[in-house]
Amino acid sequence: MSSSTGEPTVSFVVPARNEADPLPATLSSLDAAAASVAHEVLVVDGDSDDTTRAIARDHGARVLRARPTGQGDARHRGARRAAGRRMTADGILRTPGHYTRLEYRGLSTSRG
Repeated sequence: MSSSTGEPTVSFVVPARNEADPLPATLSSLDAAAASVAHEVLVVDGDSDDTTRAIARDHGARVLRARPTGQGDARHRGARRAAGRRMTADGILRTPGHYTRLEYRGLSTSRG
């Protein structure tokens, strides 16, 4: 899920629990939005009963397992493990691709 080798510039944290249906589109959208920079995607899985973890791995995401304690806890867990200098957490898996691109564009031009 990275456009180059080495440390990612951006880390996306995706909290997920039983999100097998919308997850492929979300991960593809994040990859497309960040295609020009080194990035990583961390899917923080809240003990899914479906194929969420397998789908995330198949898309090249790093999967972190967590207890199903909510999106806030999942975001914090992912943020602690994120390697990118800039990080965004996306808890809404049904975000249209154009919105993700706009959000990333704003993130990529910010300083910090």
